[in-house]
Amino acid sequence: MPQRASRNIVIGFIFSLNICVLPASPQVQSKQWIYFTNKGSSIPRSGSLFKEEEEYQDAQALLHPRALKRRAKVLSENNLIDIADLPLYTPYLEQIQQMGGVLIQQSRWMNAASILMTSELVAEVEQLPLVKQDNAVKILRGNLRKTSHEPSDRFSLTQLTFDYGPSLSQVQMINVLPLHTAGITGKDVLVGMLDSGFRWRAHEAIQSRHVITEHDFIFNDDVTSNQAGDSDNQDAHGTSIFSIIGGYQPAKLIGPAFDADFILGKT
Repeated sequence: MPQRASRNIVIGFIFSLNICVLPASPQVQSKQWIYFTNKGSSIPRSGSLFKEEEEYQDAQALLHPRALKRRAKVLSENNLIDIADLPLYTPYLEQIQQMGGVLIQQSRWMNAASILMTSELVAEVEQLPLVKQDNAVKILRGNLRKTSHEPSDRFSLTQLTFDYGPSLSQVQMINVLPLHTAGITGKDVLVGMLDSGFRWRAHEAIQSRHVITEHDFIFNDDVTSNQAGDSDNQDAHGTSIFSIIGGYQPAKLIGPAFDADFILGKT
């Protein structure tokens, strides 16, 4: 009896040790949009910047001359650059990072940053005086609906600038034909697109279009087509929209702005 009792004690002790050394479950993290109250305590929350101010030069350095030229069409010279154009206040970002947050993306016009955090850290960050509000980064998933692309005989126009093929209905619907006849095809226009992906290099109607640059804001690289980790057919929607706007394949698809320049962002 004494020997059996001793053996039971030893087995129980080893079992309890095994339980003690099991690793703790990792805390679940999620992306949160953190909106800041300002861009530094010494900077107003909104309003225009003026050329004699140091902040004006900082903001101007982040803006392309093309953007300023576009703004000048509708804004006065004293209102071309404002507080929203300034970068996020670095000490605010650093403080949250030191607390354990992982910086994902920044938006100076929203004055917000996408940060990977645990729920416990979110609760802490919400109490900081530098934080205005926070929202979870939403993820939406869906299935692409298949639609018919049968040619339409609704229009029987004979004098056309281009051979629109089945796309005649859609360009006629928004009165594009007079523009194309006048030579307005999107030349010198810059179109920025944000969508779930772009398979444009494999699409016969847009692979020859002028893409200036592209960036994937999900994986932080320059591949906007599907990659490992993306949902099936995720890049289909952006590809379709790009082709509707800028596609060019005579007798099949002519978009209203096929001569435009394009910048693609995968989100």
